[in-house]
Amino acid sequence: DRLDPAWLRRNRLRLFPRDSVLVPKSGASVNLNHRAKLATDAYVVSHLAVVVPDRTRIDPDYLFWWSVRYDPREQVQVTSLPSLKLSTLKEARIPIPSLDEQRRIAGILNKSARIEKLRATMIDCVRGFSLSIFGKMFGDPAEQSKDEEIFLDDITTSIESGFACGKSNRVDKGLAHLRPFNIDRNAELDMTEIYRVPHNFAPKSKNSLYAGDIMFNNTNSPSLVGKIALVRRDVEAGFSNHITRIRVDRSQCEPAYIAIYMQYLWLTGYYRNRCTQWVSQAAYGPRLLSRTPVHLPPLDRQRQFAQMADRTTSMARAIETGAEAASALSASLMARLLEQSR
Repeated sequence: DRLDPAWLRRNRLRLFPRDSVLVPKSGASVNLNHRAKLATDAYVVSHLAVVVPDRTRIDPDYLFWWSVRYDPREQVQVTSLPSLKLSTLKEARIPIPSLDEQRRIAGILNKSARIEKLRATMIDCVRGFSLSIFGKMFGDPAEQSKDEEIFLDDITTSIESGFACGKSNRVDKGLAHLRPFNIDRNAELDMTEIYRVPHNFAPKSKNSLYAGDIMFNNTNSPSLVGKIALVRRDVEAGFSNHITRIRVDRSQCEPAYIAIYMQYLWLTGYYRNRCTQWVSQAAYGPRLLSRTPVHLPPLDRQRQFAQMADRTTSMARAIETGAEAASALSASLMARLLEQSR
């Protein structure tokens, strides 16, 4: 962000030097473990602690990698908004080998980070390949003739929103209850974190997902409302009222085609431009969803596209599996190098 220089001078705010390390002082507990390094001199908001390296004693990159390894989450004040005291951060002990050794360690970890970034870029490219194929095969939906449009309601067997269940009803063992964060930006389900609810909370019609179901995020921020996930295998799970389950009529359409079509609409801002908005939330309700226009090519063309998209997804998963293994090795390497520096 850019601030008025006169206002900054008047309030005597400090300009922090580049290579300073940023550590969150408040926020969700998972966010307290995020780290960043200033790429240029900058002013910093008050909910971030700024660790300024003394370059005569510590290499900035070494300090950054030590901060990544430093986990303060067991030392935070647990409130509705967890916070980390500056005194806690100041009392943290950091090993200080020679500057040459620090630079050697930081150089290895920087190289490892660059490799991981390249892998992430490769995954993004592969994930985006299905959308490129879609555009080549079917063109931009916005440029299609409106005479060829039908509505989503015409090609579905059901469009059904899930059920609400508050945090007080969560259990350790129970039915998985999918929330908006379980729908990622790549049209896939993310099952990394699962909320569970008692089995008897779920209506029978909303306690399972089948391969080919499309999960539509009907309520979120304006930029995220409308993201979707294609269910690729049967799952015993319910879903929140912020998610709508779409089941298509397979005699007319291929689920993978409809999923990518809807993903394409989300990426081009279709839902954001048409949703109902409040202060920080937006909704694309059942009536809007059922009247969403769809261009439907012949079924054999849809299936041809689905086969290519499935191969792309398999390739992306294989790369992700390798990337996860590489990340684990990088974490192990970081631990070993920093431990040796003590």
